[in-house]
Amino acid sequence: MPLLRPGQLGPPARHPVYYLPKADLIIRLTASNVLYRLPSSYLCLDSACFESMLSIHPAEVLDGRTDDNPLDIPGITTEELECFLDYQLRHRLPRNNQEALTVILRLGHFFQYEAAQVDAAAALEQLPSFDAVSKYVLGLKMGIRRWVISAFTELVSPGARQLTREEVGLLELMPYHAIMETRASIEAHRRSIAYSIPPMSHAKGCPSDIDCGVAWKLEWKNKVAPHLMHPEEAVRGRAILDLLEKKDIHEVHAACRLGMVERMKASGVLTYEDQIVEQALRSLAPPA
Repeated sequence: MPLLRPGQLGPPARHPVYYLPKADLIIRLTASNVLYRLPSSYLCLDSACFESMLSIHPAEVLDGRTDDNPLDIPGITTEELECFLDYQLRHRLPRNNQEALTVILRLGHFFQYEAAQVDAAAALEQLPSFDAVSKYVLGLKMGIRRWVISAFTELVSPGARQLTREEVGLLELMPYHAIMETRASIEAHRRSIAYSIPPMSHAKGCPSDIDCGVAWKLEWKNKVAPHLMHPEEAVRGRAILDLLEKKDIHEVHAACRLGMVERMKASGVLTYEDQIVEQALRSLAPPA
């Protein structure tokens, strides 16, 4: 029996389930050399990809009419297309299978099936295993901006855990660099304000400038600075601002405390970390 030359494929095999005798469109997965025979009218219903490909000059389109001249589709495995067709033709959505849902989302994006993308994304969001790294990676690949924003914000938030080696392996260089650079910028800013106590500006009617000022410094040193610097229980600057606004501080005059809160709101010193995140996201997930 003669051997196949490099790059030469043997006769394609018909898929045992999705080679439908009465259908009119024959496609071949080049990765596995498997033929599928599918109804073109159904494929075009919700797919801008198939609709534009098959509706321009239907009579002149020769690819996809016979086994000898199929419509070739690269980069998709037999298992992946089976999973997608189970959803598309049999309406089977594997809600508890993250890998299968990811396939449906990816192929829905590839073939421009809006319903497949919506259903798979909604199911993925319900899975406890669909963590911030998975959401970040898939959001970037599929162009799902809300996933990129929420996942990136979580991954760079103060106190976020270190990425594992496996998670780093899932990230491409630029997305990984964006996380590490943003974390470093936020940490440097929080360290700078943790050790720079904002001087108290006393309000009219403060009973004791000295006692009030000392108590404010102690509160910042003993409460605010640890919130900023604790490696595992760090609190976001915006949350610290809320605590300072709502909580009485012993021997700090209420009017002085609230005046300091307003000054810090105006300066943005405790919310600057949000601006660092927003700046990174403008490159990662620019507005449409």
